[in-house]
Amino acid sequence: MKKGFTLIELIIALAVIALVIFGLISAFRGFTYRSELNSQSQSIIETLRQASSRTLASESAQSFGVHFEINRYVLFYPGPNYNPSDPNNQIFN
Repeated sequence: MKKGFTLIELIIALAVIALVIFGLISAFRGFTYRSELNSQSQSIIETLRQASSRTLASESAQSFGVHFEINRYVLFYPGPNYNPSDPNNQIFN
């Protein structure tokens, strides 16, 4: 009786290993995307809280706001209206 593996057994073993590796890569990629999404959402929440607390603590009745664009958001003041050329704007990407 010969010892060793047939070609079919090797192909099946390699296919199983490839599927396991593909599954691990997919799971890791999903974890990375979720982590980035959580990080960005926490950053946006913190900016909204910062605008709220700055407005409530303002002694000169200035208001702060947050302006959202496609790939960034801006914490702006003074006043309720967003001015893109205001040097006081804090831009977050």
